[in-house]
Amino acid sequence: MEAEADDQLPFLDTIISRSTDDDYPDVSTQVKPTDKGLFYNFQSFIPGAYKINLIYCLIYRVYRIASSYSIFHKNLLTLKNKFLKNGIPSYLFDSITERFLNNQYNSRPGTAISIKRRVTLVLPFMGNLSIVMRRKLKRIVNKFYYNVHFRIIFKRGRRISNLFSHMDTTGLS
Repeated sequence: MEAEADDQLPFLDTIISRSTDDDYPDVSTQVKPTDKGLFYNFQSFIPGAYKINLIYCLIYRVYRIASSYSIFHKNLLTLKNKFLKNGIPSYLFDSITERFLNNQYNSRPGTAISIKRRVTLVLPFMGNLSIVMRRKLKRIVNKFYYNVHFRIIFKRGRRISNLFSHMDTTGLS
């Protein structure tokens, strides 16, 4: 069980602090001291959507946990520095943050919700070719089937280790 120290109590990846000017405590995100701040490197060979969704997900986490805008801003700057160290361009982080905040504060009244049939296709990830093929397939499906929500999920490709069902049972002696 965690104990309070310096008017702060760590609890489930958060820090709850006593506020001097308010009746409610301040809540902010916390990372363990052993955290190295490693995420996907921007140059890594994974789909770009994974990188963008990771940024979006962690911004959402900071937004939901922070108890005030000043705490949100401070945690967001910390998060931005971690992503910059992993090679994510500053303009990309800023544009995703801007889009996130616009989605949170700009409501869209009167948007109609239509029920679409979900269709999912799983393909191996082959780099840029996969991204181009996904864009073209989605364009074709959306052109002819307006009531279908078409998704393409990429999985890692075949590996040599998948061709062998078990290790060699003979000893090395």
